[in-house]
Amino acid sequence: MGFRHRNLAMLLARVRERVLGHFRPILQANGLTEQQWRIVRALLETGPLEPREIVALCGISGPSLTGVLARMEEMGLVARERIGHDRRRLLVSLTETSRGLAERMAPEIEAVYERLGQRVGAQRLERLFGALDEMLALLADDDALARRASRLHRLGSATPRSRAMTERRNASVDSAAGARQRWHEADSHRREPAHDPRRPGETDPTLTDAQRERFLHTRNGVFYPTGNAVLVLRPDDARALRDALHDAGFGSEELLVLSPRQTADLMRSSEEQAGVLNELGSELENVAIIRQLADDGSAMLVVRAKDEDAERRLLRAAAGKGVRKALRYHTLAIEELPVGSEDIPGDSPYASGEVPRNKPSDARLKPQR
Repeated sequence: MGFRHRNLAMLLARVRERVLGHFRPILQANGLTEQQWRIVRALLETGPLEPREIVALCGISGPSLTGVLARMEEMGLVARERIGHDRRRLLVSLTETSRGLAERMAPEIEAVYERLGQRVGAQRLERLFGALDEMLALLADDDALARRASRLHRLGSATPRSRAMTERRNASVDSAAGARQRWHEADSHRREPAHDPRRPGETDPTLTDAQRERFLHTRNGVFYPTGNAVLVLRPDDARALRDALHDAGFGSEELLVLSPRQTADLMRSSEEQAGVLNELGSELENVAIIRQLADDGSAMLVVRAKDEDAERRLLRAAAGKGVRKALRYHTLAIEELPVGSEDIPGDSPYASGEVPRNKPSDARLKPQR
């Protein structure tokens, strides 16, 4: 069986090695290992920490950390002291020696970051910092998020940089924990049938909680319906395609049609709630495209596409149905489906003339005028 997704862990490991290659000469010249420098930087940015907190923050195993801290204490880089009367708990802090060493290393370290910024782009590098913080928050459990936020809140006044870290991480925690609630609040007015001014005499279909859960997933607050295919087309064409999919073996519980107004409102909600991770990926760009098509009167048909057979049946049924945009949302990727091709009306939210596309079937953004 083949793999659809790239190896994310291996990709991150390769990036880590490339980045560390720029810093290793500085560490070696100052007699520090990578693990020792991680601990020094963590303590500089947060203040004193318990060993278990260093384990979580620096990614060093507990058994390894014991030896690393013992060696750093011998070198005069850290001090360990008992916390109150509890002899089982220790607090690790920096010494004047390690602070002085870090201060001497700072210009060289910052020069490396300047060169990295020049090579990959300073704004891209800053977005990457935010994206990684956000990913850590999104992949952590709620208790871990609460502990991290609490700890950073208590220690965040140590340095301006640590305060910035606190604000960014707390924003990530809030984004991860509150995205679904904000989505439902933004979408609540659509629970009752509403008049669609584009189609006099017709009302928007009422969405149930089960339909929202099945078809309108979000990722960090932004529309990302994992396991579904999304097709954008005129309302009459959407209903005709829905009937054709029924004939192709799709059940009613596997299909959802949203009116142009519902589609545009949901996409605008996504754009308002977008976070850093969304800006780095393609989901926000697709949201903008769908919203512009909806503003021009297109509806959205969401189809459960759980396997390749479902996709094949979907593509056969969609042929010749006037599809303007077609996407299939996988867990870690958005696949362009080879149906539909049409310019998008209205002003483009992008400064360039066109957004580069991977396939000619993709809808294109018209340039701003």
